[in-house]
Amino acid sequence: FKKDGIFKSLFHVGLNACQVDGDDAWGYKYFGFEGGVGVMARFHKYLSTSVEINYSMKGSNPTYLTQGADANFYNLQLDYVEVPLSLNVHIINPLMLSVGLAPAVMVRYKEINKDGLNITTSTPLGQPKHFDLPIFAALHVIIKQHYAIGGMFSYSLVKIRPAYAGTRLNDGVITTNGGRV
Repeated sequence: FKKDGIFKSLFHVGLNACQVDGDDAWGYKYFGFEGGVGVMARFHKYLSTSVEINYSMKGSNPTYLTQGADANFYNLQLDYVEVPLSLNVHIINPLMLSVGLAPAVMVRYKEINKDGLNITTSTPLGQPKHFDLPIFAALHVIIKQHYAIGGMFSYSLVKIRPAYAGTRLNDGVITTNGGRV
């Protein structure tokens, strides 16, 4: 690793498959673009650290789509500028494991209710928070010296807003008065 130098530039392009907890549209059915640039500093044979700046499109689509009078047009779009900070472990060639935090600021928000009406400015739950703090873990397979393919899972440590009544969450169901069952 010493022959390659300490610093390496990073560039990535990918696809997010997302869901938002608390909107009753479970399942990773929203697909959005993710891309960014950064730098990695390799300071040990098995360890490196990296920092990036990314644009990430996240959101949610309905769990079910029907035709006619019962059609569900729900859509939530949340776009962020993220600054992922990661610790990378170069396990064995060609595998690299990354873990870290990705502080993010929302740059775009749009919400369409199940009837197809734009409720971005008048959502019953209020505007979402503009700051997000996801944790993440990623596994990359290095296919050539400067190229890799991989996957990442992230989950936010911050609630962006309250949940809709009747939605399923990890710790129960939100009732109509906001209490948990």
